[in-house]
Amino acid sequence: MLLQNEREAVIRILDKYRDCPCLWKKDHPDYLNSTKKIEALDSFIDLFKCFNPEADRETVRNKLNFFKKTYDEERKKVKHYAGLYEPSLWYYNRLAFLDEDHSSPEMSQECSSSSFASASSACPTRKLGKDQFKNGVKHPFTSFADNVAEKLQSLQAPMVPVCQKLINDALYYAEMGELDSSSKIVTSKPRRRRTTDNFVVPPMNILEALEDFMRR
Repeated sequence: MLLQNEREAVIRILDKYRDCPCLWKKDHPDYLNSTKKIEALDSFIDLFKCFNPEADRETVRNKLNFFKKTYDEERKKVKHYAGLYEPSLWYYNRLAFLDEDHSSPEMSQECSSSSFASASSACPTRKLGKDQFKNGVKHPFTSFADNVAEKLQSLQAPMVPVCQKLINDALYYAEMGELDSSSKIVTSKPRRRRTTDNFVVPPMNILEALEDFMRR
């Protein structure tokens, strides 16, 4: 989960993104101006350093593209389900300005700077599209997404938006390079272990106390 200061930093980033239309608005006079785009991206670096001290221009570009991509995906769901779907992104409304230009390609396709070109393969934020299947074999990302969708459908209704938010948070921290093999979800509810006959197993510290008592 995002801490309050991190959430405030994200809000500042999104508000600044709105104020830099050369990065997202296709009909903006500077949309094809590589120099202006680089200057705009560099102005975000200090904001992103509160998440990643090593943040640079590529970090900014990749994350802004991620924000746009996730917003576009959520917007399509909202439109498709016509009022029946509630966006799982807490910052969804902050990105509503992107509705002014849905079709703008990602910055990596428009900027001719070598630094952008070298980073184009560093962040696979494009949709799989026709590459879902290669040589007749389903892409593993697509298979995983199908599995997640199936599991979401089997969850109790109140758990679905919670799970979607956790998934989005995980993707966010992954984009920021903040995840590793020790990352985990910590909940406020203690987990209760059960056996096949529905007998509740006491916490391990209680078991250890009982075993110590029996040995006396």
